[in-house]
Amino acid sequence: MTRIIPLSGLAFVVASLMLSGCGLDEIYASSDDDGSSDDTITSANYAIVDTEQIACYDNLVDIICPSAGNNFYGQDAQLSRNSQSYTDNGDSTVTDDVTNIMWTQSTDTNGDGSIDIYDKLSSDDATSYCSNLTLAGYSDWQLPNIKQLYSLMNFQGTDPTSDDQTYLKAFIDQTVFDFSYGDTANSERLIDAQYASTTSYVSAEAGDLLFGVNFADGRIKGYEQLMFGQVKTYYVMCMRANTGYGENDFIDNGDGTVTDNSTHLMWMQADSGNGYTSGFNYKTGLDFVQSDSGDFIALADDAELKGAMTWQDALDYAEQMNNEGHLGYNDWRLPNVKELHSLVDYSRSPATDSSAAIDPVFTSTMIFNENGEADYGFYWSNTTHATNGSFYDDGFYGRAGAYIAFGRALGYNANQAEWVDVHGAGAQRSDLKQWDGEDYSLGFGPQNDAIRIYHYVRLVRDAS
Repeated sequence: MTRIIPLSGLAFVVASLMLSGCGLDEIYASSDDDGSSDDTITSANYAIVDTEQIACYDNLVDIICPSAGNNFYGQDAQLSRNSQSYTDNGDSTVTDDVTNIMWTQSTDTNGDGSIDIYDKLSSDDATSYCSNLTLAGYSDWQLPNIKQLYSLMNFQGTDPTSDDQTYLKAFIDQTVFDFSYGDTANSERLIDAQYASTTSYVSAEAGDLLFGVNFADGRIKGYEQLMFGQVKTYYVMCMRANTGYGENDFIDNGDGTVTDNSTHLMWMQADSGNGYTSGFNYKTGLDFVQSDSGDFIALADDAELKGAMTWQDALDYAEQMNNEGHLGYNDWRLPNVKELHSLVDYSRSPATDSSAAIDPVFTSTMIFNENGEADYGFYWSNTTHATNGSFYDDGFYGRAGAYIAFGRALGYNANQAEWVDVHGAGAQRSDLKQWDGEDYSLGFGPQNDAIRIYHYVRLVRDAS
């Protein structure tokens, strides 16, 4: 649920509570009748857990982190917030010290001591498994929604680009959580480590999709519930406590900014396409064949970006806005991918609401997608989506940046000879930071994900 509060209304509430003797810590606290604290946290505690990315990158590889005014300044590793911290409770549960969510430690649902294909459950069975679970003296377990599950994502992970596991690292803290890649002994791919959530895609354009987090390849995607005649199955983690985690509390500040009182982040209300009547046309604007590869530009000669930009330009855009004192502030930054993901409204989609998957308090640039239809864009984060490097002979393992799709997450369907919404608005995928000269006119990867390179930007800053 998203709650929009006028700034004056919020100020009145806070002032009234403080005049009556309540501090802000008391406003957000929860206690039992006897005064003792319980483990039910209010929706105001939507602390965005850090990505834990510690390396800086240019468009291809890791670099020494740059200083302000230099190329590639302002990326994820240069700003840490709410570092991941877990308590192993010693009873097959783990408590996240930042979110106050308690998690099951292992996905070994059948209890045979190993994690494999036989532990995976359908979405319905996953929901039942958690609701019927009694563990560590608790019986109020539930399947997490996608925002709760994504809080565990750790971007020190590396995306498998082959079966070579030399530099492979999962996108979850394996020092406290049990993790296994796909069960290759039973014909699964290494990347088949999708975890179930309760969040379904509201659009039915591409079928019945359930959003899941893949801690093997570091992505959120909508997965078809029926694939090749088989029911899709997932690894399962159950959660309890702070079940309101992931609820936004937006305030329209009336000055071109929006504050989320739950995350304590302030956002630009408009994106980088503000001022254009419509955004970039990805059907006619991208040219992966005739472009000047020497300049790493994948644009048709007459294309206008209309606010879309490369990853490096997005970092520069934040610095430019600060130099201009945009909207009265000089501490804007490109958000990390988990901050950006906090804005997704999974109750909305282009197909169902003719809008981006974001609260309507924000304005989003309408673009034309690869089919030439009206849609909404992908948005850059400052987070690099690193690979294990084995796929690329040149070793360019830092060539991709993580983005959130607030519009359709398209992939090319060769059988239908058209682009389809394969992963859903709200997906987190990755894209090239700059064009590498290859032809991506029909997408890339197992589901031919759209490669755009030029994405939109919505800047963030810490709210006072």
